[in-house]
Amino acid sequence: MKKDIFKHPSFYIAIASFFIGFFFIFQEGSYMRLNSYLWQLNFIFNLNIARKAVPKK
Repeated sequence: MKKDIFKHPSFYIAIASFFIGFFFIFQEGSYMRLNSYLWQLNFIFNLNIARKAVPKK
């Protein structure tokens, strides 16, 4: 992974989304499980946006 990705704000939003989603996995209830899946999808999308924003060398 290129170090330029660390300069993009979507990367840090993705990392925060990952940990929030990871937290919701261990909560009880189907609503919390659905919440966890949505946060994990948010992580994937934000990481993809950050990866595409990094210029190729």
